[in-house]
Amino acid sequence: CKRYLDAVNRGGVEHDYFINWLIGYLSAFNVIMPNTYDILGDTEFSVSQSWLNEHCKKYPRELFVNATARLTEVLYPTRKQSGLKKPPAAPPATTPQRNFKDIKIR
Repeated sequence: CKRYLDAVNRGGVEHDYFINWLIGYLSAFNVIMPNTYDILGDTEFSVSQSWLNEHCKKYPRELFVNATARLTEVLYPTRKQSGLKKPPAAPPATTPQRNFKDIKIR
């Protein structure tokens, strides 16, 4: 979040990188989440940016990706929904290759 806020204050290419990444994240969210057509709903993109700015000022050590995920949690109840997408089908049952007990942490 601190790097994001620094980029906001400086403007320029680095700020553009953050904004382009955010747009991509929100677009991917729309595609991946069932029953979601537009996570922003009736919220203007500039309002979501303002929310991120305030959130990052409050939590400057938070990763920007986590702040963005939190934004989607806040926006989710007011998203534009679509019944066109079906929930993902359950993957076929498989036998796990490894058990968590098999993993050793060094």
